Amino acid sequence: MLRKRAALTKNLRVGALSALLGAFLLCGCSAAPGSEPAEGAAGAANSPICRAPQGVSASPRTIEAVVTLLNALPKPTSVNCFLESLDRPLFADATNNVISAQPAFSPKSPRIFLRLDQLILSVVPEGEGSHLIEFGYLLDGNARSIKAELALPLTNTLLPSAPYEHARATDVHGAILGGTSCAGCHAAEERVPSIDFATAYSSVALRPNPTYRVSLDTLIEAQKTCDATAFPERCAMLSALLAHGSVLQANFPDTMTIFN
Repeated sequence: MLRKRAALTKNLRVGALSALLGAFLLCGCSAAPGSEPAEGAAGAANSPICRAPQGVSASPRTIEAVVTLLNALPKPTSVNCFLESLDRPLFADATNNVISAQPAFSPKSPRIFLRLDQLILSVVPEGEGSHLIEFGYLLDGNARSIKAELALPLTNTLLPSAPYEHARATDVHGAILGGTSCAGCHAAEERVPSIDFATAYSSVALRPNPTYRVSLDTLIEAQKTCDATAFPERCAMLSALLAHGSVLQANFPDTMTIFN
C-alpha cells in the first residue's frame, strides 16, 4: 500500500509540473526582463537595420560617398533607409514650391533639401519624386554644381557612375541625349572633365526661394501628427528624417542664385 501511495504521489507531481510547463508555453509568456528578443520576434535582429556598417561613413560629403553608403545598407535599400542611416545632426531646408521635377505637395509634404557641406541632397515625401534622391555638388565659389540623381529602392550594388548616368536626359524612347534632365531649371550645362568614370555635367546652382520656406517646426509637427493609414509614404519618410536625432535649419551661400 505504501509503495502504491508513493508512486501515485510521484505521478501527481510529474503531472502538475507538465501541466505548468504546458500552460507557460501556451500562454506565450514573455522572457525575463532584460533578455534579448528571440529570432523572428518583433524587434528582432532579422529586421533590416538602417545603419552604416563599421568602416563606412554615415556622413557622406561627395556623391561617390553616398554610393558607398547605399551599397553598404541592407537591400532592398529605400530612400527612407538611407535618410535614417545618416549621422545627426542633419541640416535641412524645406520648400513648398511646386515648380520642380521633384515638386512639393503641401507644407506637410514639402521638398526637403539636406546640406552636407558642399553636397546638397533633395527628397520629397509623396508622388513619383519620392523614390528619387537628387544631388548637387557645389563648385566654383558655389555658383555652379554637379548634378546627379538615383532611383530607389536598390537591390543591387551601384557603380560609381550610376548617379550621373541616371540624370542624363533621354527622349521619349529612352535614348540618351546630350546634357541632363536638370537643364530645364539649371542653365549653362557643361561637361565635368575631372570625372573620368562617367559622363557628368555641372550647371548653375540654385538655392530654395525663401518665399516658399516651410519651417522646421512645421515639418516636425507634420511628422508628429501624420496619419500613417492615410499617408503611409509621407509618414515613413518624415519619421526616417526626423525621428532619429537632431535636425537643424540649413543655410545656403548667398552666392547661389535663388530659384524663381
